[in-house]
Amino acid sequence: MLYDVEFQAWCNSLRLSQQQRDLVNQIRTSPPARKVKGGGRNVHGFYASSKMGRTIQFESHTVELPAMTQFYEYDDQVLEYWDQPIKFSIKCSPQGKQATTISHYPDFFVMREIFCGFEEWKTEKRLGKLSEEQPHRYQKIEGQWVDVIVQEYIESLYQFNMKLHRKELLK
Repeated sequence: MLYDVEFQAWCNSLRLSQQQRDLVNQIRTSPPARKVKGGGRNVHGFYASSKMGRTIQFESHTVELPAMTQFYEYDDQVLEYWDQPIKFSIKCSPQGKQATTISHYPDFFVMREIFCGFEEWKTEKRLGKLSEEQPHRYQKIEGQWVDVIVQEYIESLYQFNMKLHRKELLK
Protein backbone atom coordinates (compact mmCIF):
# COMPACT_ATOMS: atom_id res chain seq x y z
CA MET A 1 0.00 0.00 0.00
CA LEU A 2 1.07 3.53 -0.69
CA TYR A 3 2.04 6.01 1.99
CA ASP A 4 0.21 9.36 1.86
CA VAL A 5 3.09 11.13 0.12
CA GLU A 6 3.31 8.31 -2.46
CA PHE A 7 -0.45 8.48 -2.96
CA GLN A 8 -0.29 12.23 -3.62
CA ALA A 9 2.61 11.74 -6.06
CA TRP A 10 0.64 8.99 -7.84
CA CYS A 11 -2.44 11.25 -8.09
CA ASN A 12 -0.23 14.02 -9.50
CA SER A 13 1.37 11.68 -12.04
CA LEU A 14 -2.08 10.64 -13.31
CA ARG A 15 -3.30 14.25 -13.19
CA LEU A 16 -6.37 13.22 -11.21
CA SER A 17 -8.94 15.94 -10.60
CA GLN A 18 -9.87 16.82 -7.03
CA GLN A 19 -13.14 14.90 -7.45
CA GLN A 20 -11.23 11.81 -8.60
CA ARG A 21 -8.72 12.14 -5.73
CA ASP A 22 -11.54 12.46 -3.24
CA LEU A 23 -13.22 9.32 -4.59
CA VAL A 24 -10.00 7.28 -4.55
CA ASN A 25 -9.17 8.53 -1.06
CA GLN A 26 -12.69 7.61 0.11
CA ILE A 27 -12.23 4.10 -1.29
CA ARG A 28 -8.79 3.76 0.34
CA THR A 29 -9.95 4.91 3.78
CA SER A 30 -13.35 3.20 3.99
CA PRO A 31 -14.29 -0.40 4.66
CA PRO A 32 -15.81 -2.35 1.77
CA ALA A 33 -19.25 -1.04 0.79
CA ARG A 34 -20.76 -4.46 1.47
CA LYS A 35 -19.86 -7.86 2.81
CA VAL A 36 -19.90 -10.57 0.17
CA LYS A 37 -22.16 -13.56 0.60
CA GLY A 38 -22.06 -17.08 -0.65
CA GLY A 39 -24.91 -18.63 -2.54
CA GLY A 40 -25.86 -21.74 -4.39
CA ARG A 41 -23.42 -20.99 -7.21
CA ASN A 42 -20.47 -19.43 -5.45
CA VAL A 43 -18.06 -19.92 -2.58
CA HIS A 44 -16.99 -16.71 -0.90
CA GLY A 45 -14.13 -16.04 1.47
CA PHE A 46 -11.18 -13.89 2.43
CA TYR A 47 -7.71 -13.71 0.92
CA ALA A 48 -4.81 -12.58 3.11
CA SER A 49 -3.12 -10.06 0.81
CA SER A 50 0.56 -9.38 1.40
CA LYS A 51 0.40 -6.44 -1.00
CA MET A 52 -2.51 -4.80 0.79
CA GLY A 53 -1.57 -5.83 4.34
CA ARG A 54 -5.16 -6.87 5.00
CA THR A 55 -7.71 -9.45 3.99
CA ILE A 56 -9.59 -8.93 0.75
CA GLN A 57 -12.99 -10.54 0.35
CA PHE A 58 -14.01 -12.46 -2.73
CA GLU A 59 -17.44 -13.56 -3.86
CA SER A 60 -16.29 -16.35 -6.15
CA HIS A 61 -13.42 -18.77 -5.59
CA THR A 62 -13.38 -19.60 -9.31
CA VAL A 63 -13.36 -16.04 -10.70
CA GLU A 64 -12.55 -13.27 -8.21
CA LEU A 65 -10.01 -15.23 -6.13
CA PRO A 66 -7.95 -16.19 -9.21
CA ALA A 67 -8.17 -12.56 -10.37
CA MET A 68 -6.54 -11.46 -7.13
CA THR A 69 -3.84 -14.12 -7.12
CA GLN A 70 -3.05 -14.04 -10.85
CA PHE A 71 -3.60 -10.40 -11.80
CA TYR A 72 -3.37 -8.17 -8.75
CA GLU A 73 -1.28 -9.58 -5.92
CA TYR A 74 1.94 -10.28 -7.82
CA ASP A 75 1.74 -7.67 -10.59
CA ASP A 76 4.23 -4.88 -9.87
CA GLN A 77 2.10 -2.48 -11.94
CA VAL A 78 -0.78 -2.94 -9.47
CA LEU A 79 -0.15 -0.62 -6.53
CA GLU A 80 -3.36 -1.31 -4.60
CA TYR A 81 -6.66 -3.10 -5.12
CA TRP A 82 -9.80 -2.61 -3.08
CA ASP A 83 -12.72 -5.04 -2.83
CA GLN A 84 -16.37 -3.97 -3.04
CA PRO A 85 -15.14 -0.36 -3.05
CA ILE A 86 -18.36 1.61 -3.47
CA LYS A 87 -22.06 1.37 -4.11
CA PHE A 88 -23.42 3.13 -7.17
CA SER A 89 -27.13 3.94 -7.27
CA ILE A 90 -27.84 4.66 -10.91
CA LYS A 91 -31.17 6.06 -12.06
CA CYS A 92 -31.87 5.11 -15.65
CA SER A 93 -34.55 4.42 -18.23
CA PRO A 94 -32.95 1.83 -20.50
CA GLN A 95 -34.28 1.86 -24.06
CA GLY A 96 -37.70 3.24 -23.29
CA LYS A 97 -38.32 0.97 -20.32
CA GLN A 98 -39.75 2.20 -17.06
CA ALA A 99 -37.38 4.33 -14.99
CA THR A 100 -35.50 2.29 -12.44
CA THR A 101 -32.58 2.50 -10.04
CA ILE A 102 -29.72 0.04 -10.39
CA SER A 103 -27.62 -0.65 -7.31
CA HIS A 104 -24.16 -1.76 -8.36
CA TYR A 105 -21.09 -2.74 -6.34
CA PRO A 106 -17.98 -3.12 -8.53
CA ASP A 107 -15.84 -6.12 -7.55
CA PHE A 108 -12.63 -4.08 -7.29
CA PHE A 109 -11.08 -0.66 -7.64
CA VAL A 110 -7.55 -1.20 -8.96
CA MET A 111 -4.76 1.37 -8.79
CA ARG A 112 -2.00 0.71 -11.32
CA GLU A 113 1.12 2.77 -11.94
CA ILE A 114 -0.29 4.52 -15.01
CA PHE A 115 -4.09 4.22 -14.63
CA CYS A 116 -6.86 3.16 -12.30
CA GLY A 117 -10.45 2.03 -12.53
CA PHE A 118 -13.21 -0.29 -11.46
CA GLU A 119 -13.06 -3.94 -12.45
CA GLU A 120 -15.72 -6.61 -12.55
CA TRP A 121 -15.06 -10.36 -12.92
CA LYS A 122 -17.59 -12.81 -14.38
CA THR A 123 -17.49 -16.01 -16.40
CA GLU A 124 -18.09 -15.84 -20.15
CA LYS A 125 -21.14 -18.03 -19.62
CA ARG A 126 -22.58 -15.62 -17.02
CA LEU A 127 -21.94 -12.61 -19.27
CA GLY A 128 -23.73 -14.36 -22.14
CA LYS A 129 -26.73 -15.03 -19.92
CA LEU A 130 -26.76 -11.45 -18.60
CA SER A 131 -26.62 -10.11 -22.16
CA GLU A 132 -29.71 -12.16 -23.03
CA GLU A 133 -31.59 -11.06 -19.89
CA GLN A 134 -30.46 -7.42 -20.02
CA PRO A 135 -29.31 -6.63 -23.58
CA HIS A 136 -29.58 -2.90 -22.89
CA ARG A 137 -26.96 -3.27 -20.17
CA TYR A 138 -24.50 -6.08 -20.99
CA GLN A 139 -23.04 -5.91 -24.49
CA LYS A 140 -20.00 -7.24 -26.29
CA ILE A 141 -18.43 -4.28 -28.07
CA GLU A 142 -15.37 -4.82 -30.27
CA GLY A 143 -14.73 -8.17 -28.57
CA GLN A 144 -14.93 -6.76 -25.04
CA TRP A 145 -17.81 -7.12 -22.61
CA VAL A 146 -19.23 -3.85 -21.31
CA ASP A 147 -21.83 -3.06 -18.67
CA VAL A 148 -23.05 -0.08 -20.69
CA ILE A 149 -25.17 1.58 -18.01
CA VAL A 150 -22.54 1.37 -15.26
CA GLN A 151 -19.71 2.34 -17.63
CA GLU A 152 -21.55 5.46 -18.84
CA TYR A 153 -22.38 6.44 -15.25
CA ILE A 154 -18.81 6.06 -14.00
CA GLU A 155 -17.35 7.87 -17.00
CA SER A 156 -19.81 10.76 -16.75
CA LEU A 157 -19.33 11.24 -13.02
CA TYR A 158 -15.67 10.38 -12.44
CA GLN A 159 -14.01 9.90 -15.86
CA PHE A 160 -12.88 6.44 -14.73
CA ASN A 161 -13.46 3.25 -16.66
CA MET A 162 -14.90 -0.08 -15.65
CA LYS A 163 -13.55 -3.27 -17.16
CA LEU A 164 -15.53 -6.47 -17.33
CA HIS A 165 -13.12 -9.38 -17.24
CA ARG A 166 -13.97 -12.89 -18.34
CA LYS A 167 -12.77 -15.89 -16.38
CA GLU A 168 -11.52 -17.46 -19.60
CA LEU A 169 -8.77 -14.83 -19.65
CA LEU A 170 -7.30 -16.58 -16.62
CA LYS A 171 -6.46 -19.76 -18.54
